[in-house]
Amino acid sequence: MVIRGVPIYVNWSLPFLGAAIAYLPAKHAGGSGVANYLAVLLCLVTLLVLHEVGHAVVARICSLKVHAIVLSGYGGCCISDVPRRLSHAAFLAAGGLLAQLLVLVITIGFLLVDGSSQSIVVNSAVFALIGVNIVYMLVNLAPFQGSDGARLLVIAKQALSELRKRRS
Repeated sequence: MVIRGVPIYVNWSLPFLGAAIAYLPAKHAGGSGVANYLAVLLCLVTLLVLHEVGHAVVARICSLKVHAIVLSGYGGCCISDVPRRLSHAAFLAAGGLLAQLLVLVITIGFLLVDGSSQSIVVNSAVFALIGVNIVYMLVNLAPFQGSDGARLLVIAKQALSELRKRRS
């Protein structure tokens, strides 16, 4: 599939691992029905897609070519040109987290305006879009190889190094 000139690749693991990963939040949200489970699964896949789209949007803002978005059961990847400026690299690394933050703020806003729902399916979706989203954000910030947090840490070290060079 190609959207706005960007190929979107879905790895075979997305439906299988995504389905397995959605089981725990769906169970924790208090429901055991198929609709409850599907609501959580849909929200988790949506979070993954929006996270990668966040990187793609930032890449375009920074005038970088987006080559592809790859989605899988263990995460995703937005493949773009490498930014030349550290500020663009930091913005690009944070793009997915910014998209997740936007989803979090919008969901909390709806919750504050509308209040809680009597529907277990809606409550499960809210649980996924708030609780699981926060966990995903924290995991993305963890500085393990390939994560956004690792990229941001490397960029911060480079920025500090450049700052020290300028001062000396």
